[in-house]
Amino acid sequence: MILVSATSEYPRNDEASAIQLKDGAVLVVWSRFRHLNRAQSDSQSSDPTTGLPGSALNGDNAPSDIAAIETQDNGRTWSE
Repeated sequence: MILVSATSEYPRNDEASAIQLKDGAVLVVWSRFRHLNRAQSDSQSSDPTTGLPGSALNGDNAPSDIAAIETQDNGRTWSE
């Protein structure tokens, strides 16, 4: 099941969890990884294991945040 498609800004969505809230709504949260362009990643320090610049381009070390959506109608529609 895909609830949120990848975008050019967030090419990877990972590790989702869902919980039913007291009011019956369902909340889904996940890790959303940001895409780094070459200029951004090259300006970061080198990866200590490989020594390569830009190794965080879209891997596990890329910047990420926690995103969430909610449904009040058993998944027919989702918040933005």
